[in-house]
Amino acid sequence: YSQPDYGFPAAVTYTAQVSLSGNWDKPSEVYDINYDVVQSGEANHTVVMTQKSLATAITALNGYSRELVDGVPVIYDPAGQVYTGPTEGLGPQKVYIRAVAQIGDVES
Repeated sequence: YSQPDYGFPAAVTYTAQVSLSGNWDKPSEVYDINYDVVQSGEANHTVVMTQKSLATAITALNGYSRELVDGVPVIYDPAGQVYTGPTEGLGPQKVYIRAVAQIGDVES
């Protein structure tokens, strides 16, 4: 991708968003990945995120959650019940990912 042309030099920070529907206007269908996005490459034109953060986004968007109970991870299904099924994955899914540019400390 290329940095947006704001008409003036700007220090831009990039984050990533993930969606299973591509409906970016519906917050419940969008997962923000802010904490591990690394900007690298020429003029920071490459956004890199970890596989774990992408997997976490997909899992959360599918309605699953995880918490530690007495130091043991417990997975909950979309109905809020303890999930004891397979953990290898549910097969291929279409996933939409986009980079979000933000200038300095300006709120979006």
